[in-house]
Parts: sequence; C-alpha cells; structure tokens
Amino acid sequence: MPFLQSQIDRWESGDEYSWTITPREQDRVLGMIACRVREHAADIGYVIGRDFWNRGYMTEAARPVVHWAIGLPLVYRVWAVCDIDNKASARVLEKIGMQREGILRRYIIHPTMSAEPRNCLVYSIVR
Repeated sequence: MPFLQSQIDRWESGDEYSWTITPREQDRVLGMIACRVREHAADIGYVIGRDFWNRGYMTEAARPVVHWAIGLPLVYRVWAVCDIDNKASARVLEKIGMQREGILRRYIIHPTMSAEPRNCLVYSIVR
C-alpha cells in the first residue's frame, strides 16, 4: 500500500500524475505513463511491457497526456528523455509532436542496460 498511497499523495499535491495503460475493454495493465509538473515545465516518463512494444499503445497514451500538460495554464514546456539507443521511444516522442533538442550526456542509469549513466536524447514541445 505505500506505493499506492505515495501515488495518491503526488496526484493530490499536483506534483505527479500517473496513469495505467490498458487495452480497450480489457482489464489488464500493459504499462504506465506519468507526468511531473514543476513550475513552468512538465516532464513525462513511461514504461510498457516488452510484449506490447511497437503496437502504438504508447503513442496513443502519450499524445493526450502531453496535450493535457501543455494546456495547463502555467506550463509552457513539456519534455521527455529516452536512452540514445531506444529508437522506438524516440519515434514515439516525435509522433506526439515533440522535437529533439539534443543529447544529455551521462544523464541516467538504466540498470537493465548498464550500471553507469547513459546518454539520453531530450525532446520537448513548447507553447
């Protein structure tokens, strides 16, 4: 219960909003997407089970989240990062209207890929 309570607390505070990704008319979770609002910017992050990669689920889930976030009165920038070798995730960000800004060197550790920080592509949409 501590994880669920922490998500509820973040939602109520407006710091982070998380949603599960489910197929229509099915009661099973494929992945999750979150949006963290910080002052004038919001960032999104997502994860989806390997069995559901390359099926359009993440693009379908991310598009309304980004649209919602950029429509918040105080948010002028929505951004996201993905591992430099994750071409599918980069394509999702491009399909939802984000533009690539550059590379954040040694930005994040992805334990399934390396114990050391890896380079990430950074994408954003602004208004």
